[in-house]
Amino acid sequence: MVAMQTDVHCTPKQVPADVLDLFCRALEEVNRLERRPIGSSVEYVMRLWRPQLDLPALGFADIEDLAAAAERQGLIRQATVSGQRLLQRRIAAAAPPAAAEYHAFIEHKLRCPLPPPAARQRIYAMTYAVLAERSRESAPLSLVELSYRVAGRLGGCAGQHSVFKLLFAMVLSNALIFIPHERAHDIRVTSPAALPEHWDALFAATCIAGLRRDRPEWPLDPDALSRIFGLPPATIHALVQNHP
Repeated sequence: MVAMQTDVHCTPKQVPADVLDLFCRALEEVNRLERRPIGSSVEYVMRLWRPQLDLPALGFADIEDLAAAAERQGLIRQATVSGQRLLQRRIAAAAPPAAAEYHAFIEHKLRCPLPPPAARQRIYAMTYAVLAERSRESAPLSLVELSYRVAGRLGGCAGQHSVFKLLFAMVLSNALIFIPHERAHDIRVTSPAALPEHWDALFAATCIAGLRRDRPEWPLDPDALSRIFGLPPATIHALVQNHP
C-alpha cells in the first residue's frame, strides 16, 4: 500500500524515539502472537498500549508512513510476501537462528515433539501400507482412524497423537489425497499421492514454507535445517532455493 503524503513530514531525525520504540515493540508482540506482521496488526497493538496515539499529529499519514520512517532508520525492512507487505526487524535478521530455534518452531506448529527421521520413515511406510491394502470401493478413512491404525501397528515406535500430527502435516504437504471437511481436522483420506520415499522431503518443504510465512525475518540456514530433518544438505538447499 502506498502511503498518502502529508504537508508535514518527519525526517528520520525528527521521529520521536519513544514512537519508534513503541512501533518496534508492537512488531515484536505481533510476531510473538504469530500474527501476520503487517502494518494494521502493528498499529492495533500500538493503540492498545497507547490509546492516545495520533499519527497525523506526528506528521505521518498512516502506519505505512511510520513504517517507512522506521525503515529509513534501519530498524526494519519491508518485503512483499504472497501479495502482502510484511514488516521485518533488521536486528532479528542479522544472523540465522540457531538450529534449536528452528526445531522449537516446528514442534510448536506440530503441537508435539518432532519424530526423529527413522520414526518418521516407519510412520510413512506403515501409512502407505494401510492405505494400499484397502479396496477401491472402501469409504474414505478419517485421519483420526488412520492415525490409530498406523500407531497400532508400529509397536510403540510412535504414539497416536504424534502419528496424527505428522499425518496432518502430510495432508498439508500434499502427500495424501483427501476430502476436506468443514471441521479442519475431520479429514477423510482416500489414497497416497506420492510414494513414501518422497514424503519426508514434502514434509520438510511444508515446514520451510511455514518458516518463511510465519517468521519472515528469519534467514533460512540449509545446514541447520538439514541436521533437524535428517535429510541430505543438497535436498534442503534445493527446498530453500524454492522458498527464497
